[in-house]
Amino acid sequence: MNSQTLPLLAAYYWTGFRTSAYSGVWNYWQQPSPRSPQELLHDPEKRLPNGERDIASVYMPVIGAYDSSDPDVCEYHLLLAKAGGWPSDPANDDPLKLLLRTAENLDLSLALALPEERFFPPSDPEGRTRSEAVNRARDFFLRSQNLYFSSPAYLRLNGNPVLVLREPQEEKPGDPPSSALLPGEWDRIQSDLQSRLVLIRTHRVGSALPDFSRWDSVCPRVNWNGEESFAAPLEDFWAASRRALGQGRYAFLSGMVAAGCDNRGLGLEPPHVSSRQQGAQYAAAWENSLEHSAQFICIHSWNDHREGSGVEPVKELILHRNAAAPGWGYRELITTREYASRLTHKKLWPAPALFLPERLYRLRKTSAPKHRGDRIRLYLLEGDIESATLGLEHAGV
Repeated sequence: MNSQTLPLLAAYYWTGFRTSAYSGVWNYWQQPSPRSPQELLHDPEKRLPNGERDIASVYMPVIGAYDSSDPDVCEYHLLLAKAGGWPSDPANDDPLKLLLRTAENLDLSLALALPEERFFPPSDPEGRTRSEAVNRARDFFLRSQNLYFSSPAYLRLNGNPVLVLREPQEEKPGDPPSSALLPGEWDRIQSDLQSRLVLIRTHRVGSALPDFSRWDSVCPRVNWNGEESFAAPLEDFWAASRRALGQGRYAFLSGMVAAGCDNRGLGLEPPHVSSRQQGAQYAAAWENSLEHSAQFICIHSWNDHREGSGVEPVKELILHRNAAAPGWGYRELITTREYASRLTHKKLWPAPALFLPERLYRLRKTSAPKHRGDRIRLYLLEGDIESATLGLEHAGV
């Protein structure tokens, strides 16, 4: 079974997008939030004056509104990730099995990323007591052994499956969170698993520092409360991480990089808008993580279009006039590729390869025989960018 080594690059990946054409229903794109007034809901079936669909995002992906359960979309995203320079990208939920099957053919890895409170009310109404919550967590990870961990594409470090945990929404300094599993509870869960989990826990910048000795690593997470989110000092976090090395189970330093945030497409008040500064913010976050020798770097996010924090290529246009946010095109992915090379010191595909997965996706959506697209994908995986390009040109895309 494939096992990765440090350093590693990852990205949060959202899998809940649905379209009426593929799944028979729209999800995420129309803003299904209980906090959203009915008059602010978007209707992707309608077209805006600029011809684009009315989606709950200030950005439009270059391939348009897509369905996460579409195998062609999975192939497109994972090939983009490979061209962008990283060997893994944590995903947060089904259709993870579809992504894993696709990743197995593309030599990529994925891992689960879960909120710590997943097994407690209100996230899980059945976890009414701590004992019930622990049992449900145990059952979940036992099922995950067969559903996910057994896949050759599941991310492993030193042979052990990786799990990324997001810290609880609210924590009081000095008090153990009531909606998070305690060390003894994790020990009980892991004692029944075939392999010990590598636990990477996120830390919300500005909140009280966690007990670093509980985790294999801790990754800082921006707060999305405004521009000050990016200016928050991380020196205390990095110092605590270094102190934890060599103590207990803590094994390596982790960093998180974010390009910006703009959730005005959701119509929530107050909106959270943190400028990308024409890409400067993203580069600065990368520099900070590399300066502190982070060995595991997570991008927040690949495609959270509702939050407006993604690095997936988007169209270079103003989607909604009342929330003017010009799309960045491929800029963030080009930046990712540059820093991924510095992080991993691995040889990457030539830069022009970044633009080929989109063309392959468009070929898949034509009436062209499947084997023609499969051949181009094989060229890409073999690093034969010239043949892949010629094949796409011959196909007329």
